[in-house]
Order: sequence, then structure tokens, then C-alpha cells
Amino acid sequence: MSASDSLRTRLARDAFFEAPVGMEFQLASGGTSSVLIDASQVLRTHQTMCEVADLLESWVQYRVEPEVVAGPALGAEPIAAALTARIEGLRWAAVRTEPKSRGRDQGRITGPLRRGDRVLVVEDVLTTGASLRHAVDACRSAGGLVVGVFALVSRLDEPDLTALARGYEREEPISWRFIPWSSLFGRARS
Repeated sequence: MSASDSLRTRLARDAFFEAPVGMEFQLASGGTSSVLIDASQVLRTHQTMCEVADLLESWVQYRVEPEVVAGPALGAEPIAAALTARIEGLRWAAVRTEPKSRGRDQGRITGPLRRGDRVLVVEDVLTTGASLRHAVDACRSAGGLVVGVFALVSRLDEPDLTALARGYEREEPISWRFIPWSSLFGRARS
């Protein structure tokens, strides 16, 4: 079994939860769903971090070529950590939901993102694209050039992903990569 297959199997087994009949989960996006994808516990293991790095290493190094990996605080941090541990010279930054007004790392970005840096934005679970858009916008506001986007799991259907990508392609070409929901769970999202 390849690292990619092992990762997909573990996500499907350990990150997928169905609500009891008649109940729904409240999602971070504000929506509700009978299905919850909680990748955080799966991502916080050595094996998964190595598999994520295996899955992304050549794409990141030879196609996207970022200097910084950034994404929403907490969810994206294990992905960023896996890549920065694997790829020498790659730096990692987190995007806060609210700007910080005190301390050393003020604003929405914490970490070594500098004006002109090529940035790969990562996310654990993509539901509506709002957190991803927030992270991309924050990186651009800080002077970064967003060159790639990765979500470990995408709940968005192909037309929604295309519309999300089209909104950013006007400014600069971005390389996109996602593991579709249907490839993990064998059915459409709910």
C-alpha cells in the first residue's frame, strides 16, 4: 500500500464521523452537516506527517517551489510542520483569524513571511473555502506571492473548486491540489 493509499485509508477510518440520526454537526464554516471530518487527530501522528510529506514533496519542490508554507492556525500547522521538516530551507507561518496587536508577531501572520516570498497555503479540511480565502488574502496583504494551495480533504465539489480557483487565477497562476471527499468516503458530501 502506498503512503497516499495509507493516508486516505486512515483519514476515512479515523477522521470521518456521522451524526446520530436526526442530528447534525455545527461546522466551523457556520453550516451544519450530518458528517464531520476531523483531520486534526489523524494529522498529529508521526506516521501521518511523514505520509503528508511523501504525498506533497515532489509537487512542492518541483512545481510550486515555495519559500514559505502558511495556513490557518491550528488546522494547517501539522501539514506545514511536515513539509518544513522534510524540505530544507522551507519556512512556516500561521494565519490568525484575528490580528494580534501586541508582541513580536503582530497582525494576522505569525512566522517568517516576508514581502516577495513565494507562499504555499495549506488547509486540513476545505468546507466552503472561507478559511482558505482568509489565509490567501492575509498572505497577500503581508506581501507574499501565493503560488500554491493544498487541502488535505476537500468537501467542495468540482464546480465549487473551479469557481474558488478562478477567483484567484486572475491575479497570478496558482497550483491547486486536494484530496476529494468522494475518494475517501465513496459518496457525495452532505
